[in-house]
Amino acid sequence: MRKVILIGIILLTGFLIFGYFRVRSDLLEDKQSINEQTSTQQAQKNNPSIDTRESIFVPYWSVNDLNSEKLVQYEKVIYFGVSAKGEGIDREESGFIALPGFVQFTQGQDTYLTLRMLDTESNLKILEDPDLQEKIIADLIDITDQNRFDGVVLDLELSVLPFGDVKENISMFVSKLSEELHERDFTFLMTIYGDKYFRGRPYDINRLNNHVDEFMIMAYDFHKSYGEPGPNFPYSDNVEPPLSPLLGKEGNTRGGYGYDFKQMIEDFTKDVPTEKLTVVFGMFGYDWTLGKQGLPLKQAAALSLSAIRARFYPECDLISCAIQVDEKSKETKISYIDDEGNKHQVWFEDENSAQKKIDYLNEQGIGKVAYWAWGYW
Repeated sequence: MRKVILIGIILLTGFLIFGYFRVRSDLLEDKQSINEQTSTQQAQKNNPSIDTRESIFVPYWSVNDLNSEKLVQYEKVIYFGVSAKGEGIDREESGFIALPGFVQFTQGQDTYLTLRMLDTESNLKILEDPDLQEKIIADLIDITDQNRFDGVVLDLELSVLPFGDVKENISMFVSKLSEELHERDFTFLMTIYGDKYFRGRPYDINRLNNHVDEFMIMAYDFHKSYGEPGPNFPYSDNVEPPLSPLLGKEGNTRGGYGYDFKQMIEDFTKDVPTEKLTVVFGMFGYDWTLGKQGLPLKQAAALSLSAIRARFYPECDLISCAIQVDEKSKETKISYIDDEGNKHQVWFEDENSAQKKIDYLNEQGIGKVAYWAWGYW
């Protein structure tokens, strides 16, 4: 009897021990599975698999060079564009006159019409005149509808300090335009300066985000043609910010650029969902003529990427010509001396520098980019 009881105890103990290790093994497998899933999710977050969708701006002066076969690679083809004046849309201006040619080459594609508002003085008058705004919006919708555009891109550029009334007027105009477009099922996009947060541009992104379907960040012109030489928009900087955001590079006593592409993306994604962001790359550069002190003698000359290649590649036969890729900005810098003995600096974006920035965008979950502009490279 004792022997039977002893055998039973041994069997029961063995069963319990087996069960313990079986349950422990299952728990460990579950924990490992959860850890693997978490690691995978974190990896996907850090390096998401994103198919980059590309759009292209087509300026009115490039319409005659359009190629339908090449245009089809772009998700959006954006016509740049028509302009506003005191009586509404200017139908005698070159952008309006070239419009039929654009429509002819882009049938069957997703197309967008840009409202070009580039003159600060004129824009301030429009923003203060509700009746004029109504006329412009009515004309714009009529042209958008007649030419079967899918939506409108507002390019409202202002070179003014961010006073409250200007911000308010911009927000009110955008709200009005958005309401009218959405009532007719048009998509509404808006360009915005890439240095908006750095230089305190007069745009209330949080308010505008309520009305705009997509922001197109102009990640170029960080260094202006009328300023000192530098990259189109530096990829990274790693220096302290300037003494004042309004001073830009000149306010930075430690050197460097004072701001960069990575910080720009961080700033925008705090206020705008990533799916509403498109980053626009400027496929061009500037050629600065420098004096003895290394300061510009005059406003820099704008050069398209194709013009830069024609002049400096495959070999640069200019005096003291040097070509190098800047590690921080990822862009290319060319130095040379002209026939008059003046030093020059050329900075520009190309496919290589843009791709490095696109890779970073994909890591941040941003998959939409655009290029300024057709015919530039």
